[in-house]
Amino acid sequence: MRQPLAPIIIAYVFGIVLGDLLDLPVPGWLLLGFVLLAPCLRLDRSRPWFLLPLLMVCGAVSLTLSQKTISPIDLRRVLAPEPSLVTVRGLVERVDLRATTTTADDGVLRATARLRLSALRVGNGRWLPVIGTLLASTKTVGESPLRSGQRVEVTGVSEAPARAFARGMFDYRAHLARRGIFHQLEFEGPGDLRVLVDAPPPLTDRFQRWAMRVLGQGFPAGDPAIGMLWALCVGWLVPLTVEVAEPFMRSGTMHLFAISGQHVALIAGILVALLRLVRVPRRAVGWLVIPILWFYTAATGWQPSAVRSTIMMTVIVLGWTLERPVDLLNSLAAAALLILIWDPQQLFQAGFQLSFCVVASIGLFLPRIEQWRRRLLRTDPLLPVELRPRWQRWLDAPVRWVTVSVAVSLAAWLGSLPLIMAYFHLLTPVSLAANIVVVHLGSLALAAALGSVLCFPIVPFLAELFNHAAWFFSHAMASSSAWFAQWPGAWCYVRTPPLTSIACYYALLWLLMSGRFWRQRRWAIPTAFALALIAVGAWRHEHDHVRLSILPLNGGHALYLDQPGRDNWLIDCGDELAWRFRTRPFLQAQGVNHLDHFVGTHGDIRHIGAATNVLADYAPPRLVLSPVPQRSTAHRRLERAAEESRIAVLRPVAGEVIDPWTVFYPAGSSPQPRADSSALVMRLELTGVSILHVPDLDRDGAKIWLATPQVGGVQALVVSPAAGGVIAVEEAIGQLRPKLLIVVDSVVPAIDRLRNQTKDRLRQLAPTVMFTTETGAIELRFSGDGNDLEVTSFPR
Repeated sequence: MRQPLAPIIIAYVFGIVLGDLLDLPVPGWLLLGFVLLAPCLRLDRSRPWFLLPLLMVCGAVSLTLSQKTISPIDLRRVLAPEPSLVTVRGLVERVDLRATTTTADDGVLRATARLRLSALRVGNGRWLPVIGTLLASTKTVGESPLRSGQRVEVTGVSEAPARAFARGMFDYRAHLARRGIFHQLEFEGPGDLRVLVDAPPPLTDRFQRWAMRVLGQGFPAGDPAIGMLWALCVGWLVPLTVEVAEPFMRSGTMHLFAISGQHVALIAGILVALLRLVRVPRRAVGWLVIPILWFYTAATGWQPSAVRSTIMMTVIVLGWTLERPVDLLNSLAAAALLILIWDPQQLFQAGFQLSFCVVASIGLFLPRIEQWRRRLLRTDPLLPVELRPRWQRWLDAPVRWVTVSVAVSLAAWLGSLPLIMAYFHLLTPVSLAANIVVVHLGSLALAAALGSVLCFPIVPFLAELFNHAAWFFSHAMASSSAWFAQWPGAWCYVRTPPLTSIACYYALLWLLMSGRFWRQRRWAIPTAFALALIAVGAWRHEHDHVRLSILPLNGGHALYLDQPGRDNWLIDCGDELAWRFRTRPFLQAQGVNHLDHFVGTHGDIRHIGAATNVLADYAPPRLVLSPVPQRSTAHRRLERAAEESRIAVLRPVAGEVIDPWTVFYPAGSSPQPRADSSALVMRLELTGVSILHVPDLDRDGAKIWLATPQVGGVQALVVSPAAGGVIAVEEAIGQLRPKLLIVVDSVVPAIDRLRNQTKDRLRQLAPTVMFTTETGAIELRFSGDGNDLEVTSFPR
């Protein structure tokens, strides 16, 4: 068997997944394991039939042990998930620094430290022993106040990490839970920190700073290309802001900045070549290269991708050193097995899945693609090489290099396609071409940086020459990524595909790329057709529904109406902070690449403060505004931007219909003293469903609106009583008689906060009442015929 470890890792992975799906206690899994172990010991011929299920049970036990709360002093038992003032003591295991803004021009960074706790005190209570890990974070300028290896005492506000803001968005709580972290602590600065046992900077941190100083020789401080070089080579991610990273994301080349297999393999290859050049024996080369690879992994901060890659490269180099045949898939299975035995939660992390899927795809699919490539470029076998035209012989090497690069890029792209769509909501066809160029430029930059680090202690001026070469390749890498990202159709946002579609995709891909499809077409073709139908059906079932999403945005809110096959609508967008961290990521997670309509209900900056960003990012062809003139600066700026972009501006009055919305208020264009007095009140009409949206209409505007004849019987009412006054809202509820009342309230600003007595009174006015401070974002999902309404909330 060429890959003896392949069935072992497959069984172990299935066991981990099974342990995650079934809530079976550890004794139950152990009992099942003993039942399977007995026939393995007594039966010879049937042993293989019981070994694989036994391995599955081992995987399930491993995951269950890592998930369950075992100790009575576990942090999850001692500390509640609600916000509370606590003081903790523990060991700083790791510190990360990231920029807090899109450009990092202000120099303010966020330091996040992983603390392994030993004691905890809630408020002014007594100290309690605890076992667990939490994330402590603070804002800082320059260096972090925390350092790996310190024992510290920190006072701050602890709470459970935030859940996903809305459907499809990143779930930070689930992400940290997979890493064994269930609480985070925010503290203000050094005043809330006391170092109990100091520690010198770790050797790896000192090496990282030394390497950054070496790579910066000969260049002014703040050069963006040098910042990218630091991120590429030593894992210093502070310069990698949103603005810098966006072209790499859109061109599908962001993986370069994760210390991954490319980095480790290139460094290993260069070191092996240099050592063999000076005639170091083969067995000695491996024992020299492996410690250097692990030192590089430590120096770059023990990034999970680097650890995975180094484990795999260690297996490969060790096999080469011992002169054993090296099989890529078998080495990949060995590395995966070692990682998952150590930490089974790695299986559910995006980095692990992407790393191993890409390498496995190259190992599985590249041979088939290589056969097609050779068949396409095949020349006449009976024609001697000397008789071929000279220009053809000259082109052989570059054509071979380009086509091999395309084949590798295609295999990697096919293997990572659904995972990129699921985790980053991006489809990047341009990455097929971009990776051919950018990956090689990144490899050259990394090789030049390695040359600089090796030469600096001996020949400093030569190190500076290497730095200039690394700077050139780093700059070319950034320029190439930006150029590829600007190609027509280079990228687009997509919604997360269903798990059924992802599973069918990989099964179909394996079937098409394996030789069995071509040898056994009688059953392979119907199977492929069935898999394709299931994948498309699951996708259609998940996406073929009308959805209205209600997004609370700290004093403002936004509505997004998604109608498959018809126009989509965005109503309000929040201020610039809400747009950057809430509304735009939400639209990207829904796969929104264009907006057909954008509605600015009124001039409140908390509702349309980022409206110009909406026009710049999505350029909706139609802009709907209140017919009443607004004195708001944000509203005037929006009108000016629409005029410059030549966007059609609609100013409907009461009674006008813009399918599927009907305007209820205002009735004319008479100026009002405040923007909240003339907010657009609109009603959504679908088959069998009627939803009325009343955003921030104040008391004066509400009196005028309620004085006009109302059409009762709405199924749902979405109100924001912040400035409108609760009395007007209660009157509207009494007239409209909604079955579902959604109150978009907020905690800040304090003037808009609803009292508990007010909430209790509102709960008596409709069968179902939801407050967004309690439920978070809300999604209303309509059935195909529109007669059924499914309500989903996303509590924070």
